[in-house]
Amino acid sequence: MLFEDPEFGPNEYSIYGENPTIDISYKIQWKRLVEVLGILTRLFSDEMVFTDITQGRLGNCWIVSAIIALTEMQPFKIWVMFDQDKANHKKGKYIIRFYEHGELRKVVVDDLVPCCADTGKPIFGMSNWIDKWWPLLEKAYAKVYGSYLALVAGFTHEAFMDLTGLPSFKYDINKNEADNIKRRLIMNCRKQFPMVASTKCGISESFGMRPNHCYTILRTIQADGYFLINLRNPSGYSMWSGDFSLNSELWTQSIINTIERVWSHFNLRDGSFWMEYADFLMYFDVLYVCNIELGKEKREKNIFKKVKKGVGSKATFYYKVTVGEEGAEVVFGLHQEDERSVGVKECRKYLDLGISVMRLDDKKYKPYCCSKQTALSRDSQLQMFLPQGEYIVVPISSGTSLTRPKNSWKKCFPLIADKSKMHPLFKSAIKDIFRRADIQMEQSVGYKEFMAVYHKVDEFITEEYFNEEICGTFGKHNRLTLNGFYQFFCDQALEDEEETRKTFKWLGYDKDFYSEKWRTVVFTLHSNKDVDLETQRLNEETNLKAWKSMAKLHGEVERSKNVDIYKIKQSDGWSILAHNKSAEVISIKSDFSESSNVNFATGSEKCENLLGPGSWQIIQHLFRKDENLNAECRKNFMFHKKINVNYI
Repeated sequence: MLFEDPEFGPNEYSIYGENPTIDISYKIQWKRLVEVLGILTRLFSDEMVFTDITQGRLGNCWIVSAIIALTEMQPFKIWVMFDQDKANHKKGKYIIRFYEHGELRKVVVDDLVPCCADTGKPIFGMSNWIDKWWPLLEKAYAKVYGSYLALVAGFTHEAFMDLTGLPSFKYDINKNEADNIKRRLIMNCRKQFPMVASTKCGISESFGMRPNHCYTILRTIQADGYFLINLRNPSGYSMWSGDFSLNSELWTQSIINTIERVWSHFNLRDGSFWMEYADFLMYFDVLYVCNIELGKEKREKNIFKKVKKGVGSKATFYYKVTVGEEGAEVVFGLHQEDERSVGVKECRKYLDLGISVMRLDDKKYKPYCCSKQTALSRDSQLQMFLPQGEYIVVPISSGTSLTRPKNSWKKCFPLIADKSKMHPLFKSAIKDIFRRADIQMEQSVGYKEFMAVYHKVDEFITEEYFNEEICGTFGKHNRLTLNGFYQFFCDQALEDEEETRKTFKWLGYDKDFYSEKWRTVVFTLHSNKDVDLETQRLNEETNLKAWKSMAKLHGEVERSKNVDIYKIKQSDGWSILAHNKSAEVISIKSDFSESSNVNFATGSEKCENLLGPGSWQIIQHLFRKDENLNAECRKNFMFHKKINVNYI
């Protein structure tokens, strides 16, 4: 019997997800790939080539262009994503490895793909040959994020990270940096780094280039005074009609000979096209690069919590890094859930994430490198060279997204609908709890991991009860998978919905399942040399040191006789720190009432703080209220020395 995925079946939800109002204008029929590609179809041909892949009728060029780049530059990275169990393949079952929010996950799919009922051809991505891997990979990607239409629009450096787990970066392209961009293109092609470029939004389409569209960079060449770039449209069609297009008079035998000496497969009719560098600068504004050099990696789960005293949030762990005598190129990363996943944008908005690195010098940790600002995006990365020595790496965040936006949506919904179907936001919250419990990233949790999160509930569960009753019903081998978590909480909700809502309140969610206390992230370390990583629990003192480093390295300072005020411009707001330079306790009264379009981490535009002699303190985090309007930070401070104050 052929396998049919019970979690991502041949139905409308797998296509539309939570967007049923979007119409793809086709009557859909699901078919097995053998019906589409023929009986000779196989997972991989002997050689993967970029011409085998086409985009289909889904606006996911950000993914397709990344896959084409990997196919051309690093085909092994695609091959290792697939489990090679041929017995499963015969049943139409495939296991594909993804890095979801920095965490390696095995995704199971069947080989049923949505096709146009009239033509019998796949609606979405398809191979031009007999290979199955591309439509299967796209289907697994859709399952990770909930539906095919959830893949519409995105950033290619995120696709590179999802597919490979490797550090990937986004660079602006502008004429002022033309020489640097050119050097980067040449160097990256030489190193076989997968690259993609995105066109500007407002470009003219008169020469065949699509605005706001991703094109894979296949290779570069310098010939007869020209710097030429070979690109491919994910759709497989070359519409470029400018200089060095198919029928351009600029092609000479000398240029063709130069290209053929370094690339024997040169063919102007292979679906790719060539463009001179001046035109490249005119049409493109973003370059995406996947760094394949830093192949040594470490991954650790971390949790940001809202602080009980003070302002903002604090990570649970920080990291001690020891580098050998040769030094090491490193990239530190923080990765959180993608907002395209069901329930994340509504209930777990992105934290602003940053990384602070301090180096041990004369028995003290001193600022070494730090994010210029916390990034309100899925991933935050920091790249640097570390000489021999000992370092601490501290994840930081203002935690302002833990405060639910005022006037945000409110829904009153049953947790369980007909046929025991969980509400998507309820199910999303269960997944969030599982991620927090699965601290070792094994895709299953035992008793200790389960109780580490469930102990917040006013109920004690013995290990014997967990193993025999809970795992006996919803898991196996004394462990629960994500599906086991779903079944466990679904069973509780069916038995007593009101009590289940109380449980989730204990676990840090409001009545609409907005997560108000914590966010789970994954910390990554990629390097070109072996380095030692030790995870340690983060205390308030070390967390404050990390913020001090950011203030000293990137903050604007207003100095007075006794107190220095640091203002750090963040990606979507400001962080305010104060340093008491005097030998006495100082009272600081802060007034931000003249600021516009901001919310306050303290909940008030005015506050008072006591600073002990020589001490630092985070005074306030301001964050944008309406993302469509400009925000402004205006502040006034009054300083007073406090006499006979017991400062603790």
